[in-house]
Amino acid sequence: MAKKNIRTKKNGTGRGADAERRRELLRQVGSAARRAVVGLARTLWAWSWCFALLAGIVVAASLGTYDHNDPAFFASTAQAVTNTCGLWGAWLADLMFGTFGLSAWWFVPGFLMIAIFAMRTFLRRQRGESDPERLNPPHVSAGVGFVSLLIGSTSLEALRIRRFEVPLPAEPGGILGNALAFAVEHYIGTALATVLFFTMVAVGVSLLFDFSWVDVSEKIGDLIDRHLFSRFGAKKEEAEEVSEPDPVPVPIVEERVRPLQIIKPAEPEVEEPAASAPEPVATGGTIPPAPKPARPAPAQKRGPVALPSLGLLEDPPSNQRGTDEEAIGMTSRLIVSKLKSYNIEAAVMGAQPGPVITQYWLEPGPGVKGSQIENARDDLRRALGVQAVRVVLSIPGTSYIGLEVPNPVRQMVRLKEILNDEAYTASKSMLTLALGKDIAGRPFTMNLAKAPHLLVAGTTGSGKSVGINAMILSLLYRTDPSQLRLVLIDPKMLEFSLYNGIPHLLCPVVTDMNKAASALKWLTREMDERYAVMSRVGVRHFTSYNEKVQEAIDRGQPIRDPMAAPEDPNAGTLEPWPYIVCVVDELADLMLTNRKEVEGEITRLTQKARAAGIHLILATQRPSVDVVTSLIKANVPTRISFQVASAIDSRVILGEAGAEQLLGNGDMLLHRPGDQGATRIQGCFVADGEVQRVVDELKKMGSPNYVDAVTEEASDDDGGDGMGEAGGRRSGESDPLYDKAVEVVLTEKRASISYVQRCLGVGYNRAANLLEAMEEAGIVSKPNGMGKRQILVPTRD
Repeated sequence: MAKKNIRTKKNGTGRGADAERRRELLRQVGSAARRAVVGLARTLWAWSWCFALLAGIVVAASLGTYDHNDPAFFASTAQAVTNTCGLWGAWLADLMFGTFGLSAWWFVPGFLMIAIFAMRTFLRRQRGESDPERLNPPHVSAGVGFVSLLIGSTSLEALRIRRFEVPLPAEPGGILGNALAFAVEHYIGTALATVLFFTMVAVGVSLLFDFSWVDVSEKIGDLIDRHLFSRFGAKKEEAEEVSEPDPVPVPIVEERVRPLQIIKPAEPEVEEPAASAPEPVATGGTIPPAPKPARPAPAQKRGPVALPSLGLLEDPPSNQRGTDEEAIGMTSRLIVSKLKSYNIEAAVMGAQPGPVITQYWLEPGPGVKGSQIENARDDLRRALGVQAVRVVLSIPGTSYIGLEVPNPVRQMVRLKEILNDEAYTASKSMLTLALGKDIAGRPFTMNLAKAPHLLVAGTTGSGKSVGINAMILSLLYRTDPSQLRLVLIDPKMLEFSLYNGIPHLLCPVVTDMNKAASALKWLTREMDERYAVMSRVGVRHFTSYNEKVQEAIDRGQPIRDPMAAPEDPNAGTLEPWPYIVCVVDELADLMLTNRKEVEGEITRLTQKARAAGIHLILATQRPSVDVVTSLIKANVPTRISFQVASAIDSRVILGEAGAEQLLGNGDMLLHRPGDQGATRIQGCFVADGEVQRVVDELKKMGSPNYVDAVTEEASDDDGGDGMGEAGGRRSGESDPLYDKAVEVVLTEKRASISYVQRCLGVGYNRAANLLEAMEEAGIVSKPNGMGKRQILVPTRD
């Protein structure tokens, strides 16, 4: 039994091995057969294009040398054969002309098309490339096109030129054309038959040669636009230069696409330059450091101050090309056709090309709502093949809808280009910010003093940091340290570190969040103190104060400090105040550190600081409601949004959607109170190397004159740096400025409250506490009847 089982297993194993050998043999045979078929196909393709090309040449030679007197298929004569291809050529030409008439010539390009297709297939297979034409073989559509062309042309020849005497065997249309023309004409008439056969010819030519009649018509239209309408438009512009009327778009009823009106930007109105604006001079003198001013308000009288040279900035690329009218025309036609495919009737009435986008002016058709075009925005973006499309439902001053489409090539806007423009150089304001160019390509600037504060938002890579650097440099190129002082708060410790050491800074760049909160408190106290001084002087605004104080100085009758004690003979005099601009790079970090305190200080500053010459620029990457609170947003009406992540973020910062459709790299929307919608601007670019060169130049001109009190924490009982009288007295010897106050008194040999106040940048109450502490320590005496104090210890030389 065991032997039988063993034998059975052996037999089973043998049968399995035989089956495996048979399968392997079949695979080898199949593989050999496939190789043979592939080799045969390659050989056929290698010879087929040769045969097709030879057939085309023979047919062309036979038809070209046809003579109706030659002996042939439809005639028998004794005359000698004159056809180039001999008797066979004469017979072939006679048969083809007799059957197809003049349309026999279509066989020549037919054979040439076959030869080209066969050669391309052979070369592709030789290189081992995949054959994309297997799924959609072009020879099928070309074959259908050839048949349609042949039938239509023979029938047209038989129908329309049969009255002409042509030396052919069976009239111009041949036997096939005569039969088809007679049959169709009998049923539908000559006119409709002509239309039918002409349509077959047009379709056949399109399929055979693989082109679209729509493309042909568009190219013909473009040629007409360039050559005919351009000459007409040039003559029209010459006539308009005499009267210079405003261009009025002509409404179109029948035709929905017309030669576009390219809207050219008008010349911007420029303000007259202010007499007080400093002019750059060629001198290389340095700014002498002031001896510890009391606060940034009093500034030492200076001679001419050299501003940075524009040569430190990069020139814009000279080879930049704008969007040509041909591309604008093609895009406008594509917009109209795509909207029409969505059952939206609209006409493109004009276009306004800019450095990055082109705004197309759409006139909706009857019954078309703006929301329909807005809802089709994503479909248009996909159809146009662009990154984003933005819809402006109302263009100010017109009845059109704006469609903002990115240009094929972006133009770079450099900061130097804006600083050189008259819009910047002729502005009256010292706080003119260079933002970039608008959608018409005009340089765009903004007066921060009228803003009066600015809120900036944008995601990473949107160009927010570059835009803020451009704003800071535009301020530094316009003012010297006696006219502008900066407080830069940089929680990320990277963005503003380059500016450390420039003479415009009130304190080193603040990177500690606790010191940032102290800086905001100091600004609030400085604002209160300026308000108190302006109240005593009798003015209501920062500029009025500076004008009144400067006029008094020019007359030689400076105004006595109204905050000094009446009995103090050493009371100082008032001097013009500089603007103070505080730039916060990341508001979110500041709010997360001490939300309640920071929000309160920012709210107070944004509500009141404008009249005191103090302005804020607040930037954030996260424009959420917990960062841009309703209080901050209500008091900062001027806001800029670079590209953001969602429409919700856009509504938080701008109050409307749209910033999520921006293109990044400096593309921004500016919202100002009183404007009808946001203004789109392409921000100017400034590289880190340019910033570094400008900063190095400023450092050579002068050293910074820091006010230590800006970043020092003030206790709650300090009535302090502000002008209020609330709060108790401070222990003078525990004050961190006590030792410095003693050094000032002993070095300068002046023991007065107002002098200590000016030198240390503190309020009147704090300076009085310091002197009272010195009195208790025996350093100075009590004030006499005239309010003077004696210094009781040896002074320092």
